[in-house]
Amino acid sequence: TQVPQFILAMHKMLQKDNLSVNPPSVLCTQPRRIAAVSVAQRIAEERKEAMGKDCSVGYSIRFQNVFPTGTQSHLNGKITMCTGGILLKRLQGNPDLTDVSHLIIDEVHERDAFSDITLMLIKSILKKRPNDLRVVLMSATVESNKFADYFERDGFKVGKVEDIGGTNFPVTPVYLEDLVSKLKSADRYPKHLSVESKDYLSAELNGPSLVPSNVIIKEEALTNVPVELVAATIGWLHNEMPAGAILCFLPGWDEICAVQEQLNNNGLLGSTAHKLYLLHSAGPHQMSEDLFYRTPSFRKIILATNIAESSITIPDAVYVIDSGKLKTTFYDAKHRMNVLETCWISQSNLKQRMGRAGRCQPGIYYSLMSKERAQNLPANIPPELLRLNLDEVCLAVRAAGVTTPCRAFLATALDPPLPSAVAESVRELQALEAFDEDEQLTPLGRLLSAIPIHPRTGKMLVV
Repeated sequence: TQVPQFILAMHKMLQKDNLSVNPPSVLCTQPRRIAAVSVAQRIAEERKEAMGKDCSVGYSIRFQNVFPTGTQSHLNGKITMCTGGILLKRLQGNPDLTDVSHLIIDEVHERDAFSDITLMLIKSILKKRPNDLRVVLMSATVESNKFADYFERDGFKVGKVEDIGGTNFPVTPVYLEDLVSKLKSADRYPKHLSVESKDYLSAELNGPSLVPSNVIIKEEALTNVPVELVAATIGWLHNEMPAGAILCFLPGWDEICAVQEQLNNNGLLGSTAHKLYLLHSAGPHQMSEDLFYRTPSFRKIILATNIAESSITIPDAVYVIDSGKLKTTFYDAKHRMNVLETCWISQSNLKQRMGRAGRCQPGIYYSLMSKERAQNLPANIPPELLRLNLDEVCLAVRAAGVTTPCRAFLATALDPPLPSAVAESVRELQALEAFDEDEQLTPLGRLLSAIPIHPRTGKMLVV
């Protein structure tokens, strides 16, 4: 919310010094639609502007655009929040981003395919616009040296890497073995556990000594989330602990609904004032405004997927409950399709989730993982370019105006995919008649690139 406004403020200072400069046009990408909208709304509020009227800030997401308009944006500059996919669409019509003076890639640590492709395209744009385009990469858990080296080895000048210290209060971690003891001592341990919950607790607490965990959870028992234990923990915190929002990370919508059902049907929240929020990437973009503010008159209880790790900020979150899992997409070579897998989080995810607590006072992080599991998590989830089918990626690369062979272009990625994986996707797109023999887009390919689904599914719909 702040860095784009700093850029506009600098322009205003230069104007006061009678220095003739064009108003800045800041384009800032967010990994999710919900973040693009909520961040834009927050900036407009801070600037005391009415979004959609005479406003210097706006957003652009799939099927919805609210662009900066009026004298504010014309005189003082403008800020537009968008998703990575929207940025790639803009590059199709304007390959040099001539209408952008500052490009900010936020949450760059997530390494989705769109952001990695964007980094490759940025290099060619900067070669054409070395003096009038500035690029900022931001994240709380970014491997800064890796990103700096990526640009420096091609001769680009990288400014000083700024490590902006946080203002969080200390956060106390409580792992599964201690959480079970605390619930039993408080007489809050659930009296009835499902078979799935029993299997999970037995496997996690009594399993063999752990080696570094695989990303995808292979053991069926460990894919479960003990929803009764999660609900009991929320009830205990709500009824017996001091004020502060409770943020609970769950892997998907099914688990969110299951915990909600436990809370509603078992009277775990009592009559104490509270409000329950469900956050999922497929949910509504317009969220209750009170989610982003302290609410002393009632306690917020948020059941969320990993979108709450970095896409939104709940300022009064004090208690974090973490299932230790997320759902993400991997390529299934046997069935030639991307499939959603339940995975352990990485150390980077854990740091992000733990950091949600303690923003306004000391916080507590309750993990449904054993302490040994948490210590053996992988450093990061592999980037999308290394774990997804590349059909859509190759199509997006061509639609963005890249004419070099896909294999050569993707070899310049921060973490290049296997050449064999690229070749397989090129052959598939040629078989679909989306690419011609020279790997260039056909009219059908151009149409498929505009449809936000897998090319094979898109061709079925078109035919």
